[in-house]
Amino acid sequence: MKNKIKISPEFKFRWKTHSNLAVSLAVCFYMLGHDLNSKGSFANDLTLCLQNLNFELQSLKKYIRELNVDDLAYASLKKQVYALEMTSTSELKAFIYLWNFFCPFKLPYENNLTKSLCSFITEYNNDPDNKSILLYDNLNPLAESFLQKSNYRIESYNSDFSKLSFLLGDKSLNIIRALLGLNHPIDKLEKRKFSAAFSFSVPEGGIEFVYSQTLSLYEKLKELVSDRFVLLTSFPITYSNFENCKNFRNLLITDRFLKAVIKLPKFFIQDQKEQFIFLVFDKKNKSDNFAVIDLSNNFIDHNFSKKSSVVLSSKDCEIIPKLLNGVLPATPKLNDYFKSVPYVQVNESSDYKIDPSSFLINLPLTDTVPLESVADIYYGPNISTSKLSDPEIEHNTILELNLFDVSKTGIITAVPKEIYVKKDCTLKNEKFLRMGDIVFSVKGTIGKVGYFNDNRENVIPGQCFLIIRTKDEKTYPQKLIFSQLRGRDLQRIIKSKVSGKTLNVFQPNELKRLPIAANADKYKAQAEQTYAELLKINKRQIKLNADLKALDNFEY
Repeated sequence: MKNKIKISPEFKFRWKTHSNLAVSLAVCFYMLGHDLNSKGSFANDLTLCLQNLNFELQSLKKYIRELNVDDLAYASLKKQVYALEMTSTSELKAFIYLWNFFCPFKLPYENNLTKSLCSFITEYNNDPDNKSILLYDNLNPLAESFLQKSNYRIESYNSDFSKLSFLLGDKSLNIIRALLGLNHPIDKLEKRKFSAAFSFSVPEGGIEFVYSQTLSLYEKLKELVSDRFVLLTSFPITYSNFENCKNFRNLLITDRFLKAVIKLPKFFIQDQKEQFIFLVFDKKNKSDNFAVIDLSNNFIDHNFSKKSSVVLSSKDCEIIPKLLNGVLPATPKLNDYFKSVPYVQVNESSDYKIDPSSFLINLPLTDTVPLESVADIYYGPNISTSKLSDPEIEHNTILELNLFDVSKTGIITAVPKEIYVKKDCTLKNEKFLRMGDIVFSVKGTIGKVGYFNDNRENVIPGQCFLIIRTKDEKTYPQKLIFSQLRGRDLQRIIKSKVSGKTLNVFQPNELKRLPIAANADKYKAQAEQTYAELLKINKRQIKLNADLKALDNFEY
C-alpha cells in the first residue's frame, strides 16, 4: 500500500456535503493504491478505504447506508480507475470536479429532460445514409451515454470554448470519458456532416461571453448538422437588451430553425444557482411557430431533488418530445407552461425576446403600459445609523421596514424595528413612507409586494425595497398597481428577470418596464375588492398571531 495522502479540507467538505461517495471512493482507492478485491461491494470497499484514512473522516461512514450503487457498474468503474494515470494535483482536482458534476451514481434520477431531448434528436432522420450524431462541446457524459444506445454513430468534439469554461485540459476530459466507457473526442471537423447534434456547455462570465459562445455554437452546429440539434445556454440571452443578444435572437427568427425554448429551474446543473435554457432546432421541418416551455418551477420531482440539485419529473419529461413534435398537451398543467408562438409575433417586436415567461402570461400584450408611465419609483434612503449609548450625540428615532414585516397578504400595519440617526441627519420627504405607498423587494427575496396601510410619518423602507407611488391616484389607484404586482402573471415575469450569482437582485429598470393594464377604469373595482379581501385576511392573521402568543404564557 502507498503512503497515506493528506485529504484537503475542501475535499472533505464536498464529501460531507453531497452524501454520495462514489467519486470520493474512486479517488480514495486511487490515492491509497490499495488493491481492492475485484468482487468487493461498494459498501465494503468504502469501509476499508475509510479505515486507512485519517480519523476525521470516520464520521462519513454513516452515509454508506444511504447509497444505492449497482455493483456491476461499480466493478467496471473500479477496473477503469486502476487503469488511469494522473500525474499532477491539478489533474486530480479537475477529475474530482468533473466527476462530482456528472457522476451517474450520484445522480441516478437526474437528467430526465436530457434523456428526452436525446430521444427527440434521434427519433427522426431524413438522411438514412448519414446516421451520425455530433457531441459538440458536450460536458454531460450522461447525454452521450443515452445517445450511444441508439443506432447512430456518435462522435464528440471539444472546442476551445469548452476547455475555457471548465478550465480543463484534454486529459481531464478523457479521464471522465474513460470512466464511462466513451470514445475519445475527434480532432477535426473539416468537411464533416452530421444528422444531429447535442451540446451541453456551461457558459461562465458576463453576457458578452455568453452571447459569443452561444452564437459560435449555433453557427457551427447550423453548418454541420442536417436535421436536429440542441444546445444549452444561459437564460438571460432570451431577453437581455444587450444589442448583440438582440441581433442573435433576430438571427434565430430569420433562420426559422428554432423549434423550442425550454426554461430550466435553478440548480438543474448541480450547485449552479444561475438559470439555463435548452434551445432546440430542426433544420428540415420548418414551421411558422416555435414552442416555449417553462419547466422552472412546477415540474420538479421533490422526492429526489435536494437543496442544490434539482431533478425534473420523469413523467413530465417524457411528454416533451411529443410537444416538440406538435402534439398539444393533454393536461391543464402543461397548458399553463407551454405555448406555440408565431415567428411573426416576435418579428414584430423591436427586441425579439424569446423568454418563455413573456409569452405565458395572460395579460394582453397590446393593452398594457410600462409601470413607469403611471407611477414614480424611488430608492429608499441610504443612511448611517448611530448608537443610542453615545451620550455626546443627539438622536432621532425612526422606524425601518424589513422583509418580515410584509405578510403574505402584503398589507403592512406594523413596523417594530427602531433605528437611531443623528439629529442633524436630513432625509427627503419622499424617502419616508406615506399612507398607501407600495414597496417592492429587489434584493434577496425578489418580488415581495407590500401596501403601507399606516399613517405614521417616521417609517423608511429597508434597503432591499423600492418605493412605488402613483402619479395620479384618481387616474391610476395604488391599490390597482398593488393588486397587479402581486398577481400570478406579473410575478412570473418578475421571477424570470432575477439576476445575480451570490445575491438575487432585480434591476430597477426591469421594474419600470413591467407591463400593467393600460385601461385602469376596467380593473378599478376588481382591485378594490381584492384589497378589501386581503385586509380581512390580514386582520384575522393578526388576531390568530395574538391568540398563539397568549398560549405561550403558560404559568406554573
